[in-house]
Amino acid sequence: MLDSCNVMRGEQVWAKDKNKRQARPEPAGHRWRFMPPYPQCCQNVCCPLLPQPSDQVNYLMEVCEFMGIPGTNPQRFTAHRWLSAYDVGISTRRMLPAYKVLYFGFLNRADQNLYMDILEEIYKDHGVGERAKARIQFFHQDLRKKGMTQVGKDRKERVVKKLWFESLNTNLHLSVYLGVLPILKEYVMVFQGSQTLVHKLHDKQLEVVTSFMACFVKAEHLHTTPKKLVEIEFSDKMLPLRELYVGPLAEKLKAEHPQHPIVLQFLNTVKTAYISTAAYMQKKLPLNSRTLEALSALDPLVRGHSETGILLKRLSGPEMMGHLVLPECDVPLEVVKFNVDRTLPLYLDGDSMVTRCQTAIQMFKRENVKLSTVDKALCKNIRTAGTKDKTRRKQALLKKKERQEEFGCQPTTSAEQSRKIAVENDRQAHAKKAKK
Repeated sequence: MLDSCNVMRGEQVWAKDKNKRQARPEPAGHRWRFMPPYPQCCQNVCCPLLPQPSDQVNYLMEVCEFMGIPGTNPQRFTAHRWLSAYDVGISTRRMLPAYKVLYFGFLNRADQNLYMDILEEIYKDHGVGERAKARIQFFHQDLRKKGMTQVGKDRKERVVKKLWFESLNTNLHLSVYLGVLPILKEYVMVFQGSQTLVHKLHDKQLEVVTSFMACFVKAEHLHTTPKKLVEIEFSDKMLPLRELYVGPLAEKLKAEHPQHPIVLQFLNTVKTAYISTAAYMQKKLPLNSRTLEALSALDPLVRGHSETGILLKRLSGPEMMGHLVLPECDVPLEVVKFNVDRTLPLYLDGDSMVTRCQTAIQMFKRENVKLSTVDKALCKNIRTAGTKDKTRRKQALLKKKERQEEFGCQPTTSAEQSRKIAVENDRQAHAKKAKK
């Protein structure tokens, strides 16, 4: 069986030749262009964050400690790696409250007075104590004292604009990035593993196109053949504008501000992005490729069906892989026997036929697996690795709690406690509304 990544990239001669004949290029060569053409919100926020002075990075890490947020350096967006936008979006969304707190110091006095209530609300949501607030205020004063070049001032103004003045727009676009890009990333990640998955390529690309179109197309128009899916027109088959999928956070903001001009403009932008991206996927992905359809019959899970036998015969025919078959071989008979053979071992989805018979001791690199001396240090490290990791995690957690207590911050609560608090807050809010 051929390596699936090579086939997907068109490096295998026969697969590349068959795809070219059917006027469909290999999908991986163009997959970076799947990036939805939304405004470059993540890039506009995160690119100015880099590079940062060391003292500002240290201040950011301390703010994250006070707020109970896992602190990391700002992620860098790489233009030729479009999925890095997803990694940037995850990091930015997680640390957005810490960024807002730190960059609050770069606002002028009038804007600080205007947004002070929002800052206090952020402090309250993350359990920041009075001593921690005083420490953060020192950060603001120290950052304002430092001299900056005009380039540095412009960079800070762009970040402050995205974090404070255009926070609604930033949250909307971050939400759609984090909601849509995982659909595309899942398709790419399938073929970056060690297993051979060429038999999954047709199903996976059909799945990613259907899942992506379901974000803005009515579901009844997607239960169709791959050929019709390539030719589908979106103009009269789209969901209403308010029903477009835009990610969990944007869904909440959309419900809270249904007629807000920024929300309406955002929805129109997302609609345009969905249509252009789906049209590009229709044009570039070989959804109707007979070669990939035949390769899907190699999946052991579909053995025992008549369509499997038909596709396997087509795959071994002269139009596809016939030049690899010996003349004296009766391939159709072998296909018939293979399709109904009950003596073959049961294969479950996810099994690897390559590593099925490999034992744990064969993983050690030794000249003679049975007679060579075992590396005692390696065995010791394997036995103690879990304990060492657990001890280090406990020490780091203890150090973090001590620092939070030093500055009067509340320790981070568990997920169960957070849910109880949220339920209690909702109950109190409903009780207040009922009294009114």
